[in-house]
Amino acid sequence: MKPIGKESVRSAVEKIYPELSRKFSMISLHTMVCREIKRPYLFMDTTRRKLMELREEGLISFENIDKAKSIYQKTERI
Repeated sequence: MKPIGKESVRSAVEKIYPELSRKFSMISLHTMVCREIKRPYLFMDTTRRKLMELREEGLISFENIDKAKSIYQKTERI
């Protein structure tokens, strides 16, 4: 349950995603999300899961171009 007055991880990802460059790393996205929601400790998998949920819902589109380094690239939505 999120504390009152705090932004959720999902809403932070939705807000930050458009600002990311065409190629982005999960580490950079995660760091920006932590700063946005003012939580120094957050599992990176939580950020990744919310990113994947947004893709499944068709709100964003990206592909993993380097699995070892967790580098992603935005793609065009169909």
